[in-house]
Amino acid sequence: MTFEGVAAAGGVSKDFLYRIPELRARITKLREQQLPTRRTFITSQYAEASELDTSSIVRTLTAKLATERASHRQELAELNQALAAAHGQILALKRRLPNAESGDGHHISG
Repeated sequence: MTFEGVAAAGGVSKDFLYRIPELRARITKLREQQLPTRRTFITSQYAEASELDTSSIVRTLTAKLATERASHRQELAELNQALAAAHGQILALKRRLPNAESGDGHHISG
């Protein structure tokens, strides 16, 4: 089991795997468990166990990714609301100024 293999199976970057401490520890542990087996013939039982471990990691990654996406969507919505409010405040302030400048540097005659 390698970080590269898990990243490919999960559709994420290796950097993503390294940044999540739980995933990094799990992959490292599974890889260490495989070291003695790499020196011997891999049985079908071992291959099945490896697939199950990889599936577990992929499920964990998928859940983590869904959570992060939802969080990012919420943050984006909040930022868009704040931006709209700021634009409204700017417009209100411009309307209060008698000789407000337009965006091109020319004065707007009132």
